[in-house]
Amino acid sequence: PASKVLFAGCMVKALGQNNLGSTADADLQAWPSSVANILYRYSDAQIVVPGHGETGTKELISHTQALLEK
Repeated sequence: PASKVLFAGCMVKALGQNNLGSTADADLQAWPSSVANILYRYSDAQIVVPGHGETGTKELISHTQALLEK
């Protein structure tokens, strides 16, 4: 928490990713609310590390939410 880094893993997608990737093990119904909970609980995060791709800001979480809405 002190470093304001969130290791989000594969739940959060990198900006260059334009789809959700493999969803074989995903709970597609719970994913949107889980991402919203991450955004709420870790609102002070300044660096977000996705499971794959470039590290970014909380913009990665918003990007993932947009992908889930598609």
